[in-house]
Amino acid sequence: MSIVDADLSQYNVSADELELLEQYQLMARQLRQLEAQLTEMEGTVAEPGNPRILADNMRGLEMKMGVMHAFFKSSVYSVLRQARDEARNP
Repeated sequence: MSIVDADLSQYNVSADELELLEQYQLMARQLRQLEAQLTEMEGTVAEPGNPRILADNMRGLEMKMGVMHAFFKSSVYSVLRQARDEARNP
């Protein structure tokens, strides 16, 4: 049932509010379609190029990047601290 088809006269809905409700309805419909597609993809057999496998690999890469970022930050901090200590104690 479309919002346009619904009887909204009892709610005193303006044209802008009706347009907004229609946009929400469209977004809800698109989200249901996306959910159906994701569910379908999730059930597929693991094959090369499968988005699920790609997402899993990206998660692993993201975790490794996080570790590397932490190492980099600690290295930079160490260098800055060493430079500060050398400046204080020439």
